[in-house]
Amino acid sequence: MSGLEIVGVVLGVVPLIVAALEQYKSSKRLWDRFRKTALHINELIEALDENHALIEASLDSLLQKAVGAERVWVVNDTVVYGSGFTKKDITPDLQSFMGKLYKPYEKALLRCEQTLLRIVNKIDGLILGSKAPLQSLKEAIDAQPYSNGRYTFANRLRFCVKKDELDELIAALKESRQSLEDIARARVTKDVPLPTSSAKATGLTRFFDRIQGHASDLHSAICTA
Repeated sequence: MSGLEIVGVVLGVVPLIVAALEQYKSSKRLWDRFRKTALHINELIEALDENHALIEASLDSLLQKAVGAERVWVVNDTVVYGSGFTKKDITPDLQSFMGKLYKPYEKALLRCEQTLLRIVNKIDGLILGSKAPLQSLKEAIDAQPYSNGRYTFANRLRFCVKKDELDELIAALKESRQSLEDIARARVTKDVPLPTSSAKATGLTRFFDRIQGHASDLHSAICTA
C-alpha cells in the first residue's frame, strides 16, 4: 500500500477500536475489580484519540502544501479531499513534495499500523465468526457494520492484554505519532522564508557580535602590553 492508503486504514480503524473498547468497558461496569483495568483502558483510548487527531492534522497540513487540498478527512479507510478537489491519486504529488522525507514518513505509518493491528487482534469477538488473527486493518474495517454514526457489535467483546503489554502499546502509539508529526512539521516549515525584519535583525546581531569580538581582542592586547 502507498503512504496515503496506509494512513487511510490507520485513521479509519481508530474509531472502530475506540468503540469496541468502550463497549467492553460498559459490559464490565458492575465489576468492582474491573475499575483499575478500566483506568488503564482509558489511557489507551486517550492515546488512540490523540493519534487520530494529530496524524489527521499533520496529513492535512502536508496535503495543503503539496496539492492545495483545503480539507482532508477519512471515510471508512479512504482519504477524502475537500472543497472541489477532484484529483484522486495524489501519491506522486505527495512523494514529490516530501522528497527524502517520504520514506521515513511511510515507515512511521507502517509502525503505527502494526501497533493498531496488535490491538485489534487483542479484542476477541470484534469480527463475527473470526478466530484467526487478522492480517490487515482493512479486514477489520470491511467486516464491521457501521450505520447511523455508530458500530454495532454482535459478539460479546473481550480485551485480553496485560498491563505491561498495554503500556508497551501506548508507548508505541506515541512514538509513531511523534515521528509522523516531526517529519510533517520538518517538511511543511522547510520552505518558510525568514521575514525581512527578522533577517535584518539577525544581520545586525551578527554585525555587533563581530564588533564586540574585535573589541575584546583589542582590550586583551592592551592589557598584556
